[in-house]
Amino acid sequence: MKSNKRKTVTKQGAMLLLEMITEDIYDLKRQIPDQLCNFVDDTCYGLGAIAKYVDRYGIEAKEGVAKNLRLGNQDLQLLFIASFRYALGRRSYITSAISDIIQNNVEVLTDNTVKLMIKEIQECENLGMDCDKEVWQYLAEFLEERV
Repeated sequence: MKSNKRKTVTKQGAMLLLEMITEDIYDLKRQIPDQLCNFVDDTCYGLGAIAKYVDRYGIEAKEGVAKNLRLGNQDLQLLFIASFRYALGRRSYITSAISDIIQNNVEVLTDNTVKLMIKEIQECENLGMDCDKEVWQYLAEFLEERV
């Protein structure tokens, strides 16, 4: 049986954990080939963004959701579009991650956001490597079924 107990993460604990992870990742960067350095930099950038959020708002998590997060619909659409545009054309894990997030949350996207994503995928001249192209083409087909 799944427990409904609230899990609380202290601000200090979260910041310490993020700092430790970032240090470990930078240590790892010294030992990996150059072609993986962008992945490491992207990961550290993401951890830095999380650290800034935790530092500003703190976190009280319930089943993995930041309770203090307050977004209006326009803010949410902007975050989805910005994340999508950041990932489009990249040769990185972020391609699949953002595509999955969009698919798992498609019900919160407006029709305009969906149409914009489809259009930008179709007009993009460089969707990345073959595996990235497959992800974007699948996402475009998935989104076309929604509108």
